[in-house]
Amino acid sequence: ITESEKEIIKEKWVDIRFQKQIDWEWVIGIGLAIVLIAGSIVMVILIWNRRLSRDVVKRKLAEDAVKAVNRELTFTKFAFDNAPDAIEWLHSESADMVYVNKEAGKMLGYSREELMKLAVFDFDPVFHQDAWPGFRKELRQQGQMTFESIWQRKDGSRFPVEISARSLNYEGTEYFLAF
Repeated sequence: ITESEKEIIKEKWVDIRFQKQIDWEWVIGIGLAIVLIAGSIVMVILIWNRRLSRDVVKRKLAEDAVKAVNRELTFTKFAFDNAPDAIEWLHSESADMVYVNKEAGKMLGYSREELMKLAVFDFDPVFHQDAWPGFRKELRQQGQMTFESIWQRKDGSRFPVEISARSLNYEGTEYFLAF
């Protein structure tokens, strides 16, 4: 086949047309779809961001409140630990120590850790185990009492003390607070 014959066959059987026109309806439709999708995504992000920023503000306020309470509790513990008077908190039923400050240990000659393992009976011979139920009942009735007692140091020496005590209920458990 010659070149001219190839050209004739090509013109008869192969119809190639090039269009240089743009289908504006199609372009506008696709463009609008893209704008709607992008707009929806932006709206979702904006709404989510607004909620997130509200949550961040709430969390920050809560953290600030917790810091303030922790600071107050830390200062309160510091003040009790360093008070010039002996302070003890104890379980009302067992008379076991829940808290003692430095001055209580200093007065009795015990470390704080040693005192925390003791009950009132171990250093106060007036309030021995047999007398404790009557004392508990009287303190509950009066709510608060000031009285005198005798404490015994670790070395066995004794000294008089004046004690102010109060009965406190905390989360369903009764404690005695003594100064």
